[in-house]
Amino acid sequence: MGVTLDANMGRYLSHVGNLPPDPALNRYPDENYAREVMQLFTIGLWELNQDGSYKVDSNGDQIPTYDNHAITELARVMTGLWFANNGWGIQIKQDHEHLVPMELFPTKHDFGEKKLLNGFIIPARTPSKANGMQDIRDAIRHLFEHPNCAPFISRSLIQFLITSNPTPAYVERISSIFSDNGKGVRGDLGAVVKGILMDPEARDPAIATSPEFGLFREPVIRTMHLAKLTKMNRSGDLVWWDYGNYFEDTLQMPMNSPTVFNFYRPDYSPPGSLNVAGLDGPAFEIANSYTLISAPNRFWEIADRGFRIGGRYHFAPSYVDFMPYLEDSDALLDYLNIVICAGGMGAQTRSIIKSNLAKTDISDAVEKARLAVYLVMMSPEGSVQR
Repeated sequence: MGVTLDANMGRYLSHVGNLPPDPALNRYPDENYAREVMQLFTIGLWELNQDGSYKVDSNGDQIPTYDNHAITELARVMTGLWFANNGWGIQIKQDHEHLVPMELFPTKHDFGEKKLLNGFIIPARTPSKANGMQDIRDAIRHLFEHPNCAPFISRSLIQFLITSNPTPAYVERISSIFSDNGKGVRGDLGAVVKGILMDPEARDPAIATSPEFGLFREPVIRTMHLAKLTKMNRSGDLVWWDYGNYFEDTLQMPMNSPTVFNFYRPDYSPPGSLNVAGLDGPAFEIANSYTLISAPNRFWEIADRGFRIGGRYHFAPSYVDFMPYLEDSDALLDYLNIVICAGGMGAQTRSIIKSNLAKTDISDAVEKARLAVYLVMMSPEGSVQR
């Protein structure tokens, strides 16, 4: 419900101000949010088994989870919502008003019967604010209880947190936790995330060495990792760094996905050995011949000078944590192997970085620490989480 009523989402996916259909006026509710709340937020495009594999019909074809009729009916549910504390049609005047959930206006809501998925029907109701909100609650609960919701959400979270190609058994174990946290509660995300992180497939060192395991870390995650390693903090104020051309350099920018489909597709398979093996590598979709050069250049700027705000550099990086290790390159690389590569740095990568640190004429301790952190962060083991 929180996402559906969020004022920013209402504007972004255009269901704010939705009116009931009126064929005489050729007026129909906007279907954008109705489509995406199914496709992206709850059940996906195709019916799934609990292990995330596709269900198929008697012809061996994948089975769609919904059709256009379901979108049209769900769009009717998403009518009558407008920004709270304003009259219908009056726009928000202050940014903080976007933090207030949208309000339902009964005279603008469709109270007729709606037929959703798998024979589920929202009955016609007497017009009132409470009944309009009940329509929305019923629809969201219907999607939440859909058999697809558990495997769809579970696999997506595993892909973001642990590995781009989880085994069906891994997905099924997490789907089971989503369906019931052990206390009869469905959709307990705390239990789901704990299950993902504590699963044997996430923690077994033998599995971590499998070529199918792991994920390519997206630029924003690596940027934040670098910022935390070098203590880039600035009082307790909430501030945005000046992104500048960060998007051009990385094809990512916080809170600014170019579309509702995120920066890359979850099932993207890059050309080459991954594609031949039938494996997904989602974040590779924004790694191209340009960003593979521009992103490391941007990371060096951040490692060297920090983040820009208002055209000036703030959040200056600190390398104090690395100073005790600078007299011994092996000790330094041991430490960086843990805090950046989770212990996975290979012998070849270590040898190359150690050789470069030895060859470089660096008299300043901070410069050596900065270079070491940067090289490890840009290494294959620093770029791929395993």
